[in-house]
Parts: sequence; C-alpha cells; structure tokens
Amino acid sequence: MRGVNRVYSVRRKIIVALAGGLTLLGAILGFAYTTFQNNVNGPIPSLWPNASFTWVLNNPGTPPVNVDTTDGTNPLSLKTALMNSSTSWATASLNGQQLTNISIANGNDVTNLPSPQIDCTNVVSFNDNNPVDFPTGAAAVAFTTVSTDYFRTGPPGTPGTIYSFSECNGQVNIKTTSPSIVFDADISFNPHAPFSTSTPPLSNTFDLQAVAVHEFGHALGLDHSGIAHAVMFPFGDAGESQQRTLSSDDVIAISFLYPSSNFSSYMGVITGQAAFPNIAGIFAAHVVAIDANTGNVVVDGLANAGGDYKLFVPPGGYNVLVLPLAPDDSHGLFSLGDFSGWTCGYDESGPPCCDTGAGSCVGVPLTNPTNFTGKFY
Repeated sequence: MRGVNRVYSVRRKIIVALAGGLTLLGAILGFAYTTFQNNVNGPIPSLWPNASFTWVLNNPGTPPVNVDTTDGTNPLSLKTALMNSSTSWATASLNGQQLTNISIANGNDVTNLPSPQIDCTNVVSFNDNNPVDFPTGAAAVAFTTVSTDYFRTGPPGTPGTIYSFSECNGQVNIKTTSPSIVFDADISFNPHAPFSTSTPPLSNTFDLQAVAVHEFGHALGLDHSGIAHAVMFPFGDAGESQQRTLSSDDVIAISFLYPSSNFSSYMGVITGQAAFPNIAGIFAAHVVAIDANTGNVVVDGLANAGGDYKLFVPPGGYNVLVLPLAPDDSHGLFSLGDFSGWTCGYDESGPPCCDTGAGSCVGVPLTNPTNFTGKFY
C-alpha cells in the first residue's frame, strides 16, 4: 500500500517518591489497554514490527556510581536486573495462560552513545547528564523516548496488507502488516537518582528492576495505566518493588499488542458507550473493569471520540466503572494533559486535533466532559 507516513517522538517520564513525596513514573495513559495510538479513526496502536525488540546497554566505561549492586539480601548485577525487566514482558501470563508473543533480546553493549536520539538503536543509558533531561531537583528518575511512524493516507487496509517503512535516513527498511510502528526507543535513567538492584530494594533508593519494567513497557508501546497496582501506573515510591510484577492490566495490554495464538479464544470482550442524554458520547471517559466476585480491578481504558470502549478480559463476571478525567488545569492525578500517547486528540505537540487532511482526526471533540459523576454498570 502506498501512503504518506509521519514520524513522531514522544517522551515518557517515570517519577517516584522520596520521603513520601509523589513522583511521576513514565508519562501518560492510553486508550483501552494503554497503548500508544497514532490515529483516532482506527484507533491504530503502534507496535514493534514483526513482534521483535532488541535493546543495548550504553556502557560509559565504569558501573554507574548511583546504582548500588552490592548491599541487600539478594543483589543483582545491573545487566541482570535490566534483562529480568525486559524479559518479564515476553513471558507474561494470565491465570496460567501464555497470551503474549514477542521476542525481546539484549544486544552487545555500546559505548558513550548520545541518548536519546533517533538512530534505530534502542539504548538504555545511565549517563545522560543533559540538564534539560534531568534538571537539578527534578522528580523524574527515568524516561523513555519513543519514536513512531505511521501511514495517514487511506484506511488501514485489509488483513495481510504489507506496509513498507524506511527509517533513520534509510538505514533500516521494514516490511510489516502494521500501518503504525515503533522503530526507536531509548531509556534514560537519572544519573543523579539513587538506585539499587537488591531484593528487597534498599530504603531511600529506587528499585532499578521495578523502574526498568515500567520503562520497558513504554519502549514496547504501552502508555500509562490508571490502576494503582499496575506496573504502568505512573507513580511509585522509593524502597518499593511492587512494580517488578506485571498486573492483569499490564499482561492484557502487552498481549493485546503482541497476541499469542490463543489470545482471542481465551479472552472475553466488554463493549459499551459512555454517553450523556444530550451528548452522543463522552470522549476520554476512564472505563474500569472490576471482577464482580473479588472486587479486584482487572483492566482499564479510555473511551474513544464517540464514547465507545472495548476491553478484553479473562473469563468471569464484571462490573464496569466509568469515571471522569480531571480538567487540564486541575493538577489531578489524571487530567486531559496526561494523554499524549495519541497523536490525535491528546497530543499537545502533535498535528492539529481536527485537521482536514486524508486520514486525519476529523470529528475528534476539542473539549472533554469532566464534570460527571463516576458510575457502576
């Protein structure tokens, strides 16, 4: 298929809390299953071509001085902690079911590469001393810069359509069945923040493995989750390692992007529409699926431009809770400004919300209702 492809890079930060202060872990929620979206008319999630992702460690010559790999009951090496973090996504399972099919590998270390940069090399770095990236006193402990490319001319095409991409000035040429891809992702850890690789993590340090799991989730194509116990929840605390372990929301998200052969047969679907009597649909309503027997939150997502939502869930009975987002200027936990994972509708730095080009975001509302009351269904 021939078309016009557009490249965008979006940065996700991860903030954590020291001494009880709230710190941000990554950046942004996404539409159902917390994926990056590049066309609200789809919506079309961005993913790695052919379900393959390789990362390399930027080794500045000596181990990072801000990472403690010696103390604690069960310390890990830096490389082991990172490898455990990345491979946890490839081995994700739900209720004993392997629902994900993605290949994640660690390549040979590189030396002193500038990070982040769009070079089709997925770099994990601890030596980013750019004061713009990590200014003095900043709460961010890590961020991931994700570069995506997608076709905006014409519909996504029929199943089996092959799309061709040329990235990094022609250095990488890709043929894939997805019209929206991730082709570069760089993870930068704050070189001035204290990390540890111990189990349990040292007090007053950030658990490197937990932070890395979150950032690798961004690198693979996931945005933030609104579920507090999820790895992709954008807030955390020093001395905590809860986010080493994927929640059901995380597993469903990564499996939705890179499904195994049994994903569609095992998972059920909840669909609906968030709407007011006088409004056809509520754009960006926060929809949460709750297990009716246990009361546990299983998965969340956002309603699309028409107020429609679609959530994949494992077998069981569910209640659905529909919640509003906070207004942009409220500084709430999740506001409209937190959702830059979509090029259309949310991204303040992307193209105009309702431009008139072919395949654009025609029909996306310029405002989102945020003054309604949360309700169970």
